[in-house]
Amino acid sequence: MIFKFAYFLKLKLLEAGNERTNNIYWLTTKEKDYTSLNALPKTTPETRISLDKQQDSYKGTVSMAAKDRISFFNRIKVFDKNTGKRILPVHYSDNYFTLMPGDQQTVTLEFTSSLPKDRIDIRIESWTAE
Repeated sequence: MIFKFAYFLKLKLLEAGNERTNNIYWLTTKEKDYTSLNALPKTTPETRISLDKQQDSYKGTVSMAAKDRISFFNRIKVFDKNTGKRILPVHYSDNYFTLMPGDQQTVTLEFTSSLPKDRIDIRIESWTAE
């Protein structure tokens, strides 16, 4: 019997005991077979969103924390609530990121829009979304 599993490798770069950066790699026991990612348990990370507007310039943060499960392949998008259209371009400090159990991450974002703040909708998509 051959078992095919995808697994994760997290590497941290430390300098004087402080984390400078980290990377999470998804690997598999059978080359190019990531089908077992479909079996990851569903989860919704804790999320806090902050958004400030000055004239037509928006700056914000999205803070996410994974509880006891992997939150895989998270992606942040910004939309107009009324039309459902994406607001582009948006500059993110990171996107398409994975949180291992217990991990936290804050992403900054900036964009320009004449829309009022109450029409801005920040959404998080995830492979493991519930």
